[in-house]
Amino acid sequence: MEAYDAKLLFDYENLHGLAIQISTAKSIEKAIAHFKKVQGVVSVSQDELMQITKPE
Repeated sequence: MEAYDAKLLFDYENLHGLAIQISTAKSIEKAIAHFKKVQGVVSVSQDELMQITKPE
């Protein structure tokens, strides 16, 4: 991560996952492509915001 100028935000040990923040100088698309090539990485996805709605 340091070589890509990314910062570890959360380490989800039980899920074997990480949340990272990339430099504002890098694009999301290029970062996703980069980390997908890292040995041992199974999946890479962009963070999403989801909203819970009340049932009607």
